[in-house]
Amino acid sequence: MKILIIIVLSIFSIITLWMCFGQTHIPNQLIYLPPPIQIHREDAIPSNEYQQTILSINNRYTPLKTLCGDISAIASAKITANLWGRISFEKKQNFRMQLSSRFNSEIDIGSNQQYFWFWSRRMKPSYLYYSLHKDIKKAPLKTLFHPLWMMECLGIDEIDLKGATIYKQENCIAVRQIRTGTMDQLVVKITLIDPKKQAIIGHYLYNDDLKLIASSEVLEFQNYKQFLIPKRIRMLWHEENAGMELTLSRVIINSQINKQLWEMPTNMPKRNLATLLSP
Repeated sequence: MKILIIIVLSIFSIITLWMCFGQTHIPNQLIYLPPPIQIHREDAIPSNEYQQTILSINNRYTPLKTLCGDISAIASAKITANLWGRISFEKKQNFRMQLSSRFNSEIDIGSNQQYFWFWSRRMKPSYLYYSLHKDIKKAPLKTLFHPLWMMECLGIDEIDLKGATIYKQENCIAVRQIRTGTMDQLVVKITLIDPKKQAIIGHYLYNDDLKLIASSEVLEFQNYKQFLIPKRIRMLWHEENAGMELTLSRVIINSQINKQLWEMPTNMPKRNLATLLSP
């Protein structure tokens, strides 16, 4: 059972072994990263001015209920792999990202109101790993495969201010929160906002030792009606020394999405993440 967990937690490194070998790596530099000293400052006082800006952004994106579009991805660890597929999102917890290679379907990451899941064709044995949302603290699934993190990285949901500390970070606004992550571990989450663009430009996740675990930064935006939607997103998983650049195209918002898309696949063997560590 522990071997299965290790496979789940390290599968991103395997992703890059399937397809065309390449020499190009995704740059691992960060564009907006707040200085670490800001992360644990207790003297950062919430500002009504900054709070109003965030509430204004929330009001702007509240009418956006669904998003779907084509997605292309470059995954990089020691080598690179090219993937493509579809991404769909419906507030609050409905999400699906299905990626394929030139060979076959490769990745399925999803979430509905009850469950979230992850599947990779290249895992042996090729189980679909899943968990109830209420059991998230028991699930040994790292951030790179977590649909809730993927949803946040789209930057189109309302910014949660519960228990948040808000402070100025150069020309940006930073929202700092303490969260309980998987395996009941405390993490620090920082959301970085560009007040001029009125948009989220970065997400940063730190462990309780203030070591950067994962980051996501918007490299390019696209305008869709009154909304500013990410076009290119760079995601980095620093513990795994891995990265992925996503490009969204042919985006459609507030369309009717077939509810069957939010159903967890039933045509493959499953393993409950919440019980993998059980004796």
